[in-house]
Amino acid sequence: MTDNYNAFEGLNLNNARDKDETREQYKTRLRTNRKIMKLYSTVGREQFKQMFPNGVHEALENSAEEIYNENQAARNAAVTQKSFSAGQADNIYNEEDAKKFIKEQKKNAEKLGEAK
Repeated sequence: MTDNYNAFEGLNLNNARDKDETREQYKTRLRTNRKIMKLYSTVGREQFKQMFPNGVHEALENSAEEIYNENQAARNAAVTQKSFSAGQADNIYNEEDAKKFIKEQKKNAEKLGEAK
């Protein structure tokens, strides 16, 4: 029985830079290819097949989609936070309210890890 498993199907393993590829994309692709080939040579074909049963390309696409979704959620949260802050700013009537507003914003920034 023949095994038709192709771990690298869909990957561009060519060392030449594509015409539509920026330098940064090219260097990133080469770095990724080196890491994939190192893993393959370290663990062997059978272990690699167990790790990536549908090939590496599918795993990379899935992880890219997860990263995009996580980033999108973070962007949405940031937009919501900014909108909320702008709405709060409308309720500032005196210096005491302004100080309270700034203190709340600093506290929120610290929670999000944005404050220095």
